[in-house]
Amino acid sequence: MAEKTFLKKIITTTLVLGICSYAKPIDFTYNTYKIENEKQKLFVSKNNKGILYAGSFDFGRCENKKDGIIQPLKNGELKCKNISLKVRNAEIIGILKNGKFQHLNLKLEQSFKTQEQVANFTYTGKSNNSATITTKFQCSKDPTIQKILEKMYGIKFNCKNGISEINKIAKKSLLKDTESIDTILSSSAFEEQSGDFLYYFDEEFLSFDTYNYIYTGGAHGNHTRSGITISKNGDIIPLADILTPSNKPLKDFLWKEYQKFAKEMRSEPLIKYEEFNISNSILLDYGEVLFLYQPYELMPYSYGVITLKIPFEAFLEFTKTKNSPLELIKKQIPKNKLN
Repeated sequence: MAEKTFLKKIITTTLVLGICSYAKPIDFTYNTYKIENEKQKLFVSKNNKGILYAGSFDFGRCENKKDGIIQPLKNGELKCKNISLKVRNAEIIGILKNGKFQHLNLKLEQSFKTQEQVANFTYTGKSNNSATITTKFQCSKDPTIQKILEKMYGIKFNCKNGISEINKIAKKSLLKDTESIDTILSSSAFEEQSGDFLYYFDEEFLSFDTYNYIYTGGAHGNHTRSGITISKNGDIIPLADILTPSNKPLKDFLWKEYQKFAKEMRSEPLIKYEEFNISNSILLDYGEVLFLYQPYELMPYSYGVITLKIPFEAFLEFTKTKNSPLELIKKQIPKNKLN
């Protein structure tokens, strides 16, 4: 998963055809700050446990991670590329660089909130095994953000009826062919998990890290990750369509990153250059673009989803940004990074 959730109280309600479990909602806040005496903006994500991440095109992505999982931070340091951000009482108060502290004056310019909810539909069927679909989704009381989420999920819903609406889809998907699902359940349990995490936001875009996991028996299930980027106007941005599979400079850059990854893992590339493709699963990040490769695409299953990164200014060299949504991001990058 993209992040670890803290789910405590579970309320279970029995339905005619299944069971729907409800986890305690988690509220998220996304703030945009103007850094005093700087042209840069700082974007900060937090929940009630602390700051999840912060980022800018100058600082890069700043997080507090343990074993690769984001840990909310109330007091301490968010690690960025070349600096750290000092956090006190879940607020960023300054920069730490080379052991020296520099106070940061931040002015809040924009803010929006989302709420994470979890729906769990279970079908028991005719056997002792069960089929479960668990869906983690976001909703918002902010009308603009809620419209964006409805566009992403493809349904009309709100924070009050979201679980029931999501479970209607899960029920329809699971029970559209009860004979087939009962056949699977005769020998194995069935499990599907899906969800998303707002990995990146700025003044123009939201980029969601989405995941899906399916288990139908055997040694392990299959999991995938992908990226969905949406403008604040509600338009889904097809980043993969802006690129072309024949973009050789970009392919060459990503191929070198793949070779570096394999070397770091003390392994050899699983595929040859001719078989290597530009991934169509793309996430935006602060100062970078992430290309996600699913299990088996580049390495054996045990390596999981592999992320190859490219600095945004290098990415721009390989793509045509004129008259594309990427032009709006380009305007946010410090000019010294584009030279």
